[in-house]
Amino acid sequence: MGATTRKPSLREVSDAAPIIATGCTARLDSQGDFALEGCREMPAGVQITNSEGLQIRVARGIHCTLPVRGLYKLKPSAKIWSFTTVIHLEEGSSLEYVDEYFGTGSTACTVQAATRITLEAGAKLKYQAILQWPEGVQSKHTQVFNVGRDATLEVTPILLGGLQTHLTTESHCLGKGSSIQISGAAKGKNKQTFEFDIITEHSVTDTKSTFDYLTVMGDQSKAVFNGLIRILQSGARTDAYQKSKNLLLSPQATIEAFPKLEIATDDVKVAHGASISPVNPDQIYYLQSRGISALEAETMIIDGFTEPVLTRLTEVFDLKSRVSTALVGAPIGSPREFAT
Repeated sequence: MGATTRKPSLREVSDAAPIIATGCTARLDSQGDFALEGCREMPAGVQITNSEGLQIRVARGIHCTLPVRGLYKLKPSAKIWSFTTVIHLEEGSSLEYVDEYFGTGSTACTVQAATRITLEAGAKLKYQAILQWPEGVQSKHTQVFNVGRDATLEVTPILLGGLQTHLTTESHCLGKGSSIQISGAAKGKNKQTFEFDIITEHSVTDTKSTFDYLTVMGDQSKAVFNGLIRILQSGARTDAYQKSKNLLLSPQATIEAFPKLEIATDDVKVAHGASISPVNPDQIYYLQSRGISALEAETMIIDGFTEPVLTRLTEVFDLKSRVSTALVGAPIGSPREFAT
């Protein structure tokens, strides 16, 4: 008897109806579970629906003071899983939202995820995406960000676990004064592979983007970073920055970085680059000379390396401390809403 499939629902309402709930769990489909937390105190003007994936829309001028989190739990029996998150902030509104994807065991599963974010004039969004897949998962995640006039988008992606992870991020500064800030981190071990395709496009005047990614690769893991800043002829006075900074924990780990520029106008300020380095043995020696073990010393170095990203994570949902623990090698742990 075949498994039935359901669209995500947090309670028994029609698919088109608004969902206002907190800490509720429900079947996302036959492959996983879904929960939404933090929206019980949402002001009027916030609509969260589950038609064709999770959709969040914040009305003009509405400010959400507390973060909202969507939790996606992959089942051990899952084989193929796909889902979509769409966030739309109308003019002058604000929101902080956390996407957290996780699973347990060694599920051999193919995951396809898509996130689309649109910010109208003057809107502000802090978006954090935590991807912690079981060991056998092969995932492809596509993110598309469209940012309007004087709007600000801050994105913090954290990639952990899985067998193969491919993240594609397309960022578009579409309005004068728009700003996109992306600062993320990834941790690899065993034979994990990560591929990042990052494109940032500036098509109007007076826009700004920053992209700063930190990767820590151990064992025989591998990361490939492909970064592109594209500035059209109409994108004068753009200020754009892109950097890939990488730390090797093992001589068998590999990292490849390919930052690129496409600039069609002269009046811009642009910087890009990449750095790859092993753990400094002098740092390990110095810490050991003060009674710290080699393992503890390595942990301290990783903590310091990833701190610029960790400071961007919300303190709510115990997120910052759990991610910090995972980046130094321990499991991040399941969110308490799914603890069993």
